[in-house]
Amino acid sequence: MLCGDWIFSNSSNAHGCKDREWLAEYTPFSSIATVDLLGSGAEMQIQGIGAIELPVRRNPNAKGARSRGTLRLTNVLHIPSLVCNIVGSPILEDHTVDCGGSKEGKSKGSILDPNGKMVAFFKPDNPFFAIRLMGPPVGPTVGPSPLATGQRDVPVLHWSGLSADTSSLRETILNLFHNVLNQWEQQLFFCGPAQVNNIT
Repeated sequence: MLCGDWIFSNSSNAHGCKDREWLAEYTPFSSIATVDLLGSGAEMQIQGIGAIELPVRRNPNAKGARSRGTLRLTNVLHIPSLVCNIVGSPILEDHTVDCGGSKEGKSKGSILDPNGKMVAFFKPDNPFFAIRLMGPPVGPTVGPSPLATGQRDVPVLHWSGLSADTSSLRETILNLFHNVLNQWEQQLFFCGPAQVNNIT
C-alpha cells in the first residue's frame, strides 16, 4: 500500500516521496540525498523526480464535494528508502503554511494559496504537521503510518544537487543530463570508426 504520511518539514530543501505510484509525471535519474532523523544522517538513493497531485481535504469545516481539493507538488524526489513522504520548504515559494491550529481543534494548521484561500490542512491528532488526505473512493487506499509511536523528530531531507544559483530541481537535473550528453559526444569525437561501431 501507499505511504499516506505527507509531513511538512520546513528544514527540508526538497520534497520527497517513498512510492513511485504517487508521481503523475516522472523522470528517472540517479543521485544521492541525505535524510536526518532522530539525530543521525543517512544517505539515500534518489531514483527519479516528478509531479504529484495530492487528493486532499481542503477545509475541516467543509463537507461533500466542497471538501475535496488537490495540492500539486512539483520537483518531488522519488526516494524509496524514506520513512515517510516529505513536503519541504519549496512549498513556501507559492503557498503560505500556517502552523497554528484552529480554535475548534479541527486542524493543526493549514496551507494557503497566494490568495489566502485554504487548500489543505494538517491533521489535529498527529504529532507532526501531516496533511489530511481524502480517503477512498476519492483518494487512494494507504497503509498504516510507518512513523514510530511517540516519535517527535521530523525527517529532514537535503539534496546537494539544489545549488544556490539554481531556481529549480528540474533545471539542475537537465544540467546533469546535458553534462552526460556532452561527455558521450566527446567520446564519439575521439573514437575511431571501429570504436564508434562498437558503441552503437
